[in-house]
Amino acid sequence: LEPFIQISSPVEIARTAEKTNSVFQDGKVENASSLNVSKAERVNVIELNSADSATLTTIKGIGAFYAKNIIKHRNSLGGFVTKEQLLEIWKFDQEKLNAIEKYIDIDESKIKKININTCEAVDLKSPYIKWTVANAIVNYRKNHGKYKTVDEIKKTDLVDEETYRKIVPYLIVE
Repeated sequence: LEPFIQISSPVEIARTAEKTNSVFQDGKVENASSLNVSKAERVNVIELNSADSATLTTIKGIGAFYAKNIIKHRNSLGGFVTKEQLLEIWKFDQEKLNAIEKYIDIDESKIKKININTCEAVDLKSPYIKWTVANAIVNYRKNHGKYKTVDEIKKTDLVDEETYRKIVPYLIVE
């Protein structure tokens, strides 16, 4: 079936919607005339976890500087879980987030997950996981056996509640 499967990118969906006088809204493409939406009010929603820098720069207020930093932060995290993670980017403030929020969306299925039962400390290193925490997670597994659930990483002395809350979307056990 693979040769017959066609998946459109968010950019292609937006272009198609524009050509057919449609609007991409709340994850659906609808006819603009039935929604009484003018061309100026149409919103092209961009998915942050798959957008390239050229696509990001189509958002008003996002130039090459921010596009590069968004992609750099996304790659270091393994993907965005919330829009608020953009605030962790240097010089990205709440005002900028408020201005672009309606133009962005997040697909959590595109997040890179790390299996804590097979990874090494270097695989865990991220903005949320310091080197000492990554080593503690791996060493605990080596000393106590495989993790049955992700919650078990709390048993290490270095994973506090705030760190756990930030890293849990990126971890799996298999």
